[in-house]
Amino acid sequence: MPPIARRNLFHDKVRLIVTLTGITFAVVLMVVELGLFLGFSTTTTGLIDHSGADLWVASQRIPYIEQGGIFSERKLYQVRATPGVSSAEKYIARFGS
Repeated sequence: MPPIARRNLFHDKVRLIVTLTGITFAVVLMVVELGLFLGFSTTTTGLIDHSGADLWVASQRIPYIEQGGIFSERKLYQVRATPGVSSAEKYIARFGS
């Protein structure tokens, strides 16, 4: 480090401590946000990852997979009648108290 930069950095100790505190806070905040993102991603895709299904068929306008919707029996039989489909089952997800 050049001497002028070193002198400039260590000249005002209070400013140095405030700057290092801000940088440390920013790094900790980024790590926490990354942990939240990875946790939410794992939780959201856990249902699909552990199902073992090759293909999911859902009703129209379903905002996310955990919120089930009305799916007619007719559509289920159409899926079962499709060539190459060995089995099709209903998946019912509801919240209980």
